Amino acid sequence: IPQLRRALQVQQELAEIPDLPAFPAAAARLIRVLVEADHSGYNAIDLTDGRALVVTDPPDCVFDGGPELLARFGAQNRLLAHHVTTCDERALRLSDFMTRRQLHTTDLYDHVYRRIPLEYQLAVQLPSPARRGRPAQLVGLSLGRERRDFSASEARLLEAVRHAAARASRRSADA
Repeated sequence: IPQLRRALQVQQELAEIPDLPAFPAAAARLIRVLVEADHSGYNAIDLTDGRALVVTDPPDCVFDGGPELLARFGAQNRLLAHHVTTCDERALRLSDFMTRRQLHTTDLYDHVYRRIPLEYQLAVQLPSPARRGRPAQLVGLSLGRERRDFSASEARLLEAVRHAAARASRRSADA
């Protein structure tokens, strides 16, 4: 019941986000209300020029040059690569695609995740708020932990609010 209450609260608050500039920080904060994590983020990676917008909760997870490094090495995250190649928007764990040992061999881990720190990740993709003439973006919400992986029930919780987050993102972009 507490999980259901949190999911309903998060869905309601997502529906109340007033506009696109407010969406990234609010969504990052709200998914941490839903699922306990060390940090969460809204990530929008431009698929044409490799730029990235990263908004985190807490905000100090973003470091100088971090978004650019995420865009540069992001394809090494097999979860992210899966979302890019399949357009699968479901809530999935990084451990569904690679082991910690495999993660530790990547430049992405050396340059970004080690600094955050991130060992485990749960993420969901959202529709891009693309406008006419704007390049395509991979947009997602993610949760990160250092000490333990996310459970299947936590993935289901994030999945339960994915549609509400997508609606809020679209509505905010149209405002």
